[in-house]
Amino acid sequence: MNEKPILLRGASAGSGKTHFLAKTYIRLLLERYFNPEHPKDVYQYRHVLAVTFTNKATAEMKERILEELNILSKNPAQSHYHKDFVQYFSCTDEALQKASGEILFHLLHEYGAFSVSTIDSFFQLVLRAFSREIGLYSSYQVELDRNALIGECVDRILDSLDEGKDNEELLKWLTDKAVYRVSNGDKFSTDALLLSVATELMTVGYKEAVKKAKVDETTLYDHKRLESLEKTCRQRKEHYVLAVKNA
Repeated sequence: MNEKPILLRGASAGSGKTHFLAKTYIRLLLERYFNPEHPKDVYQYRHVLAVTFTNKATAEMKERILEELNILSKNPAQSHYHKDFVQYFSCTDEALQKASGEILFHLLHEYGAFSVSTIDSFFQLVLRAFSREIGLYSSYQVELDRNALIGECVDRILDSLDEGKDNEELLKWLTDKAVYRVSNGDKFSTDALLLSVATELMTVGYKEAVKKAKVDETTLYDHKRLESLEKTCRQRKEHYVLAVKNA
């Protein structure tokens, strides 16, 4: 089995990555056309995937590929890749022009198979293809609204409170909070409490929340420690209130 080596190319911003990647993509299409060991193939684009980081980079790469294929199909000598391709494939300008024209024709008529996309779009495509195997609905949507996502998570937590012993501690904590707030004449909203905690964690992040709270990370979610601190604080508050009343 013939294994092709992996080609790695490091490049900084503005160094011509799009130029190089577009040339590599077109060369892959032409290789199957000029390969004497295989029948002439003008549909190689069906088997080539190019991924980028941003939508802008995707648009630029598609535009460069189509632009260069168009030039090669009309006047190969004017293409930036002319010299490299003629030397690489050992072909004439006429052969290169004909191959580029045929590939471009089929590529434009089967544009959906022109696979140049962002990394996240590619993974979304893979997820949808295997949605049943991973337990997702094929009609799932990606939610970009952070507040809506937090609200959905809170709703799911509340819906799962009566689903077994795994949520007993959370249910007890919420109940204690509600009783304490109401007994002190304060308003209490379970949704609002969970939303505030979740929003804080989403906004500043877990590490920053630990730093801001000035609590050891290893004990941040130690329920016994938190209950002990809360009990101590309540007792001190009650003693202070009683002392003020008796003064």
